[in-house]
Amino acid sequence: MRSTAKHSMATFAHAVMTTSTQTCGKPPNLHGVFLAKSLPSGAPATDEQVRYTIIAGLRTMPAFAQMLSEADASDIVRYMHKLN
Repeated sequence: MRSTAKHSMATFAHAVMTTSTQTCGKPPNLHGVFLAKSLPSGAPATDEQVRYTIIAGLRTMPAFAQMLSEADASDIVRYMHKLN
């Protein structure tokens, strides 16, 4: 990951954990997201869908379009693949 990608991942992780803890009581488990055919939302577990959800948000997950670029979202998706 490039250094800006590390910063983006840290920003994303902090925001997701903070928001999730406030709304759901615990952060989401991102391990194995791409091993399932679909995401918890029912959407397909694809790079494109996860990247879109990071940028646009979904339900209790906030949109990160103002904080992260498309390249940052792509770096996060690549990192999430390593969590499988």
